[in-house]
Amino acid sequence: MHQTGKVEKIKISIFFSPRGTTKKTARAIAGHEGPVQERDLLGRPLTEDLSVPAEEPVLVAMPVYAGRIPQQCFEQLSAHLKGNGGPAIAVAVYGNRDYDDALLELCDLAEENGFRPAGAGAFLAEHSIFRSVARGRPDAADLEAVRTFAGLAREKLARA
Repeated sequence: MHQTGKVEKIKISIFFSPRGTTKKTARAIAGHEGPVQERDLLGRPLTEDLSVPAEEPVLVAMPVYAGRIPQQCFEQLSAHLKGNGGPAIAVAVYGNRDYDDALLELCDLAEENGFRPAGAGAFLAEHSIFRSVARGRPDAADLEAVRTFAGLAREKLARA
């Protein structure tokens, strides 16, 4: 993949991952190029403002339930995640049905909170309730697609 300029590293990764698949996807996107501050809203809800400096790209990855991001996550992110004009990458992880408006909802939320959406992607994972649906996903091929997306997003961040 051709890269121009300095490739930005994701420094902050925020996700909600009851089954671990959203976390797995977020980690594949953030990569292992340096320290990443992770925040799983399952164990550490946002109860106070988190202001992200403009020069630090943030990844926000959420599972999709009934075509939407979880309401408690939406409320926490809306109230407490603050951008300062910096870039955000939005990711929806869905269980083989459809992600409906979840990705759009997440991008709109990021923009309303002061971020510049720099990339957005929806990725498949094992269904959180009906485990036989998309069993074993994300698999190696899925994670390769995630890594390809991550590379393209970092290239875009470098040009921004």
